[in-house]
Amino acid sequence: MSTANASASACPVPTVTGASPWAPPPAGRVRLWLPCLAGCRLGAVLGDGTFAEPVACPPDLLVLGDSIAQGFTSLDPAISWPALLADSLGLGLVNQGVGGQVFQPGTLVGLAGAVRPEHIVVEFGANYRFEPCQAGRVEQEVRTYLYEVAATWPEVPTWVMTTLPHTEVAYPNHLRSCFAEVDGIIRRCAARHGSMRVVDGSALLDAGDLARLLADGSDILWIIGDRISAAYKVTAESQRILQAEIKGGSTHE
Repeated sequence: MSTANASASACPVPTVTGASPWAPPPAGRVRLWLPCLAGCRLGAVLGDGTFAEPVACPPDLLVLGDSIAQGFTSLDPAISWPALLADSLGLGLVNQGVGGQVFQPGTLVGLAGAVRPEHIVVEFGANYRFEPCQAGRVEQEVRTYLYEVAATWPEVPTWVMTTLPHTEVAYPNHLRSCFAEVDGIIRRCAARHGSMRVVDGSALLDAGDLARLLADGSDILWIIGDRISAAYKVTAESQRILQAEIKGGSTHE
């Protein structure tokens, strides 16, 4: 089970035993995705006479980040990189990625008692590209935010990412941005904490692959030679069709 625009996954759904012989076999795993930036509650649960046995919640991966962590262009929360990373580690996921966010002290209030993560990933910095900023102020924000993370979860191993490769075709850097200094700031501030390890964001994404992306702003239409976004595939309801010809590569669909 999943919902669009989702941010965090719940504990595994209880296993089901004693199913009626005419009932379809239960799924091996059901995942719930809770909507981002909106409240929700469980209204009702309907059963068919089967018995639910509760299972223990796995430890969580806590991801603190911006739209890159939120999975803004993934179209499916299950294929966002935080979900894939949590799966590979055998952990549940609490994804606190929020579009447009930067290192903002004070935003961890309320998380300490609600989340007990086994690992933490911090991914911010890209949005300093789009605003005039002063390196001194940004360093104070990064230093304070990472101090709050370390103080809230002092024993939890934390990976702090530097920024990912990017292009400036659709969204160029602001002329007065201090973005060029952000990676160095992140490294210096994270080095203050023994629980933190810096992950080189430039090594996570091959900058050469950016040329393979056909995009409309931040919306990925087509990874050339791989897959096309479901939102841009031609269907019986399509009213407009964009035809793109790529020379020197391979075709797909």
